[in-house]
Amino acid sequence: MKHANQSAFLFDTILLTARSILHCRRAEMSSSKGPRGKNAEQTITTDPDEDLSSAWGIVPEVASRVSVPHWAARNAIDLLDQDHTIPFIARYRKEKTGNMEADKLRDLKDVYEELK
Repeated sequence: MKHANQSAFLFDTILLTARSILHCRRAEMSSSKGPRGKNAEQTITTDPDEDLSSAWGIVPEVASRVSVPHWAARNAIDLLDQDHTIPFIARYRKEKTGNMEADKLRDLKDVYEELK
C-alpha cells in the first residue's frame, strides 16, 4: 500500500509541474515580447481552439489536410496573406509556423488557395 501512495504522489507532482510549465509558456507567448525577450512583430497564437471559425473553418481544414497544428496553419496563412514569400517565412518566421519547412509551406499554400 505504501508504494501505491508514493506512486500517486509522484504522479501528482509531475502533473502539477507540467501544468505550471505550460502556464508559464503560454504567458510568455502572449506577452508583448517574444520567447527570448525580443519584441514580437505580431502576437503568436498558440491556442489551437482560439477563433477557429474564421472564413467558414478554412484554417482547421487546411491544418488537417497538411497535418500541422491549427495555430501554425493560422499564422502561416496570415503571413501568406501579408504577401510574405515562402522562403522568407521558412527562414525568418520559423517561430510562428512551428519550424515548418518550405515544402510543407508550399503544400499549405496550395491547399489554402484551393479552398479560398
